[in-house]
Formats: sequence, C-alpha cells, structure tokens
Amino acid sequence: MILGQVAAAGTRPLVGISCGSENGKSQVYNNYSHAILQAGGIPVLLPVITDSATITAAIARLDGVLLTGGGDIDPSCFGEEMVPECGMPNLERDTCEMLIVKAAHRLRKPLLGICRGEQVLNVAYGGTLYQDLPTQFPSDIAHKQSEAWDVETHSIDIAPGSMLAHIAGCKTVMVNTFHHQAVKAVAPGFKATAWSGDGVVEAIEGDFGWMVMGVQFHPERLYANGGDNISAKLFRHFIEQAAR
Repeated sequence: MILGQVAAAGTRPLVGISCGSENGKSQVYNNYSHAILQAGGIPVLLPVITDSATITAAIARLDGVLLTGGGDIDPSCFGEEMVPECGMPNLERDTCEMLIVKAAHRLRKPLLGICRGEQVLNVAYGGTLYQDLPTQFPSDIAHKQSEAWDVETHSIDIAPGSMLAHIAGCKTVMVNTFHHQAVKAVAPGFKATAWSGDGVVEAIEGDFGWMVMGVQFHPERLYANGGDNISAKLFRHFIEQAAR
C-alpha cells in the first residue's frame, strides 16, 4: 500500500510519540509531529506515565510508535554504575519508555527510535550503552555537533541488504548528530546496520518480522525543516509499515 492509497482510503495510521518530562510537564519538540504528518500519519502524544496497563491499552489503539530524543538513560537499566560524565537520568521517563517498548513488542507494533529512542530500544531488548563517548570511546568525530540541528556534519556507512539500505537506496549518507551516549553491546535479536567512520553504531534493526529500527541521528529535523530525501524516505517507510 502506498501513501496515496493510505490517504485516499482515509486510513491514516495513528502514531504514538513518546514525550520527555521536565518540571512536571510531558513535552516534545514539534518536529516529530510535523514529520509524522508530512509522511501521512496522525501523531498522538504519549505522556510520561508508568502504569503498565494504561500504556498497553494506549499502544493497542495505535498503529506505530516513535521513540524520541532526549536525556541520558539511567545506567542501572543496563546493569552499570553511573560514571561522572553521565547526565542526570529521568527514571520516570526511562520506566515509561521501557514499558512502551515492551507493550509495542507484545502487540507487534512498528517501532522507530530516534537518538535516545535508539538507545531505549537497545536497552529495553537487553543491550548496553556507552555512557559517555568522549571518555569511553574517544574519536575525532564530533558526535555532539555545535552546528544547527538541520546541518549534516558527518557520514554514516549503511550495511548492504539492511532495511535502512533499502529505504535509503545508497550505502553512505550524511547525518546530523547530537549525542554523547551510544549503543555499545547490540541487544539480542538486533543487528547494527550503520556506523560512523569511527565505528560508533548509527542504526540498529530488530529481526522480529515487523519494523523495529533505531537511528542515532535526527531525521525529523532534516525532514520536517528541510524536506531531506533520505529522512523523508525513512518516515514514509515507517508510516507505510504502520498503515499495514
């Protein structure tokens, strides 16, 4: 089913977007909603709550879930002590998003994780993270770029035959990057499918029979703000999967 058919049939998929939590407020950048809208979906914001039954009931009514960027994940979620360079975690958000992933998996809902969202996917399925790349994985690549959000600053190499390669239609793309944590041990059931020049994992894909993918860059900034072709393809593919 192509997007024109989805829209014509009036079956635009509902996509849940995870929120961050700050000062007692659930909130998220509008770029995520704009990207979902542009790709043909209907965005639904998921507040930061920790009641498993409520989260499961909400996910059951959705067609897909987008896990957004944000702050650091508590290292206790992947069995490590916190290093000094790790940012202050938000345990309520961590708990909420782990429950979202588990519910989405049980219900076989397509999942797309962006930046922190990729890390949440990896941890929720049993993987680990570098808590701080500059001290634990030194590199000449600035993974937390100083340039504007919609500026592409380094390239990534995509594994041939991967879902991301199929979506992108090429082996190398330029990306924007705003993180100091990253995937370390890839979770069971997943494979790394893109890397930066220094070897940092830039995308992961689950082998479950439906779309479960994480990317370390921010396609919502490139697509919603500038109409970037590769980012547009990624969101359109996600919406097509959700529409099924």
